[in-house]
Amino acid sequence: MTVLERARVQVGTEPDRASAMARVLCRMIERAFHHASQGAREKSQKTSSTCEHIWLISAGLTA
Repeated sequence: MTVLERARVQVGTEPDRASAMARVLCRMIERAFHHASQGAREKSQKTSSTCEHIWLISAGLTA
């Protein structure tokens, strides 16, 4: 949530606010890693890169 707040996503629990976004992003990442852990190490590394990219875009820190 702090990353999103620093990126000027508004504080609050509404769907477009930092708290709600952080909660959903974390759940998505947990699920992605759960599935990736079932496969090869390369799959986990790619999942990690994808999750990092999603967080950065969601926080408005990259295009």
